[in-house]
Amino acid sequence: MSTRSQIIIKDDYSEQWFYRHSDGYPSGNLPQLFKFMSWLKEGKIRNNVEQSSGWLILIGADEYGYDYNFDTDKKTRRKNLFKPNGKKLGCGWKCGAYEICSCKELHGDVEWLYTIDLQDDTIEILDVRSDKKKKFTFEELKRRKGDWISLENLWGCLRCQQ
Repeated sequence: MSTRSQIIIKDDYSEQWFYRHSDGYPSGNLPQLFKFMSWLKEGKIRNNVEQSSGWLILIGADEYGYDYNFDTDKKTRRKNLFKPNGKKLGCGWKCGAYEICSCKELHGDVEWLYTIDLQDDTIEILDVRSDKKKKFTFEELKRRKGDWISLENLWGCLRCQQ
């Protein structure tokens, strides 16, 4: 069973929604979302939705990082996902961990919703099942980097308090 999630990247003017089919719980999602937020903080990518949200697609593609050989029907890990190699590209039925959502609403099978606010450098994490949420600044996430499981356990504790 896959844990589905959605991610919203927003600024004061617009928002872009993404869907993640599996590994959507915090310990599965936060390493990539933290990388995205780190690039924003370091000024490597712009801090507006239009110019930054595409990078989440590339981060998700790198996470999956597979090259699919249509002649042999075999997937292999590529040494450099973004280096053109003259072969047919693709890794099956999706390009990576994150897919753009055409609608701006919560899917029915989603368990987690992450909202990255580009203006205040925060990420809000909502456990859809319990309706409990917590907002973290980038600096708070940075202090917890690599300890995503204990952060995920926070929601187990929040559910017990219902």
